[in-house]
Amino acid sequence: MIEFGPLSTTIRKKQGPEPPPPVLLDYAATRAAFSWEEVAGQLVAPLAGPLNVGELAVRRGGTLLWYGSEGQVERFTSDELVARSGRAARAFASLGVKTGDRVAFMCKGIPELAFGVLGALRLGAVPLVLGRAKTPEPVRAFLLKSGARVLVCEPDVRPLVEAAAAPGPLPLETIVLVARGGTRMAGPSKDVAWDELVPAQSPDFDAVPLPPEAPAWMHPIDTLTGPAVAAHHSAFPLFSSAGLALDLRPGDGFLALALPGDTLFVPYGLLAPLLRGAKTFLFEDPVRFNRYGNLEDPVHVWLSAGRGLDVVLHLDPGLGLLLSKCRHIAVAHPYDLDFTALTRFSYGSPLHPVWIPRELGSIQAAEFRAFDIMVGSVGRALPGSEIKIDEASGCLAVRLGPSVPFTGYWEDVGTQEKRVKNGWFITDLPAKMDPDGYAWIAS
Repeated sequence: MIEFGPLSTTIRKKQGPEPPPPVLLDYAATRAAFSWEEVAGQLVAPLAGPLNVGELAVRRGGTLLWYGSEGQVERFTSDELVARSGRAARAFASLGVKTGDRVAFMCKGIPELAFGVLGALRLGAVPLVLGRAKTPEPVRAFLLKSGARVLVCEPDVRPLVEAAAAPGPLPLETIVLVARGGTRMAGPSKDVAWDELVPAQSPDFDAVPLPPEAPAWMHPIDTLTGPAVAAHHSAFPLFSSAGLALDLRPGDGFLALALPGDTLFVPYGLLAPLLRGAKTFLFEDPVRFNRYGNLEDPVHVWLSAGRGLDVVLHLDPGLGLLLSKCRHIAVAHPYDLDFTALTRFSYGSPLHPVWIPRELGSIQAAEFRAFDIMVGSVGRALPGSEIKIDEASGCLAVRLGPSVPFTGYWEDVGTQEKRVKNGWFITDLPAKMDPDGYAWIAS
């Protein structure tokens, strides 16, 4: 039973310098007038015709700001993202990667990871970004389930990959080693070096246009479930949600605190801010980074898991200085109710909850910047999205369609049949909705 107690009362936003008006000012009117055709027009992309989300991302004028663990700072313009991802696409093609083939990544948050993911997308390959596991079992499970032909990784995880292959062959044909700032480690003869393979390629590359429903990227769920697959039409909900839910606009500094392998990393750590023409931050190790209060570049919008924000604040108290200058701070469910309530006046913005179902790949509900926050709720459905409580299970459900990048679980029919019923994705989250449309997920 979900209690609508004191924490469900509204809170008022902190007073301060007048920020630009919210992107979404009138929820009912925006929802009534919303159309995916208008989103496609803003994105200058065909709603029903061939497209490529990686190509759209690098062509929208967004930039990448990288902060390394040893104090390095590197900035990559939109033109450099086009060129470097083009080189990566050509490099993968030279290894025999074709449209639909999977390319796995096991790297820290380094620029080569971004170039590789964008390059694989532009080629029409399907990137799978894995976290840096500590044991070989999950590595083996994810590589087997995805059928990845190529793995891009750093030398220090190469022994783990070798251990993952010990019980039996993996589908990998080539391993590309990225040795940024580290010592190269000798590997088997099939290994190639990123800095020998990729820079030698031409930056000119014509992206492969694909049907909107074609697989774009996949992300791991668990070792027993097939990876969740997002389609190229993800460009539309990512572009739209970044504006409506995150209040993100061209030129903003955007920081998504997400480790590679996290649900947030590909859609909101890379694609959504680039699609909006924003400046997206990439950190080699965002959890252990301890200079948030001294960043050389302004951050206007922050997104993280709610619990992740709490952890990083304890590790780097200077983060509070950064947050005090943010126009909008979004935290993904699950989040700590008391922490959210207590910090409502601490920063430049109160913490706005958003709901990003891990399989679905984009924000489906949010507390919007223009409105008081119902602490404990995950907000209302985004314009273009539809959520409800499934009568059979009592769990929160999302209607599949243009608002949802998810197209299914890779080669996992059993989980697909369990979760998808009559055009709705049924989560395992017991919830209730109040008369105003706010969703409340049981803790």
